[in-house]
Amino acid sequence: MFGQEGRSTFREVFAKEQVFTPCVWDCYSAKAAEMAGFKAILLSGASLGFSMSGVPDLGLHNQEELIWATDRIADYSPLPLIIDADDGFGETINAYRTCRRLAKAGAGAILIEDTPNERGSGRFGAAMEAATRAGKVDGNVPHPVVSQELWLSKIKASLDACAGTDCVVIARTESKLELGLDDAIERCVKAAELGAEMTYVHALRTLDECKKVAKALPGWKMFGDVARTVRVEPMGDFGRRPIPSRKAVAS
Repeated sequence: MFGQEGRSTFREVFAKEQVFTPCVWDCYSAKAAEMAGFKAILLSGASLGFSMSGVPDLGLHNQEELIWATDRIADYSPLPLIIDADDGFGETINAYRTCRRLAKAGAGAILIEDTPNERGSGRFGAAMEAATRAGKVDGNVPHPVVSQELWLSKIKASLDACAGTDCVVIARTESKLELGLDDAIERCVKAAELGAEMTYVHALRTLDECKKVAKALPGWKMFGDVARTVRVEPMGDFGRRPIPSRKAVAS
């Protein structure tokens, strides 16, 4: 154990202020984040997958590899560590076991989402890019999610798994892409009613959407990958193309 002395919990850090959390994938990147002055870090599934396999976020890493990475980083870094646990690696009972083991490994918070058991950018990358370029906002992108009932059962199981620990469950929904923002908000409201202390609506693309989510949802909100399309001037032979810009913040 290297960096746990004097470590603040996720709740202690986020109760004080808005916190920006960079994505990390190992102890080296976690140390860089600490030296840069960040107060919390996020073990990103995309970053972990690329660091392990050298390919985009295709969901290749498994539960054991995620727990292994969590244990190494949490044992080293003094910063609260958020874990991207995707859908919990299976059904409700799998989500319970995943969260229980991640909490024991040192996770400060765990993201559980409502996607089917198909992880990675292959689910929606090209479709979301095309919709963004076309100026579409709500409910226009083919992106299946599981039923509210199944996802909420996973959230409840995850909360039970983390009960009595310092680990917080973050309820993440990706339903906005296909079902619209109102559906995503409804899901997060129900997750908060179950006890989720932080919620995350994926694929917000405008400041107005962020404001609507902030007003509608109780408790802490996480804003990640807020994307907008901008136009750039032609650059030689490269021509004119839209470039998505992204920011991530939890508040």
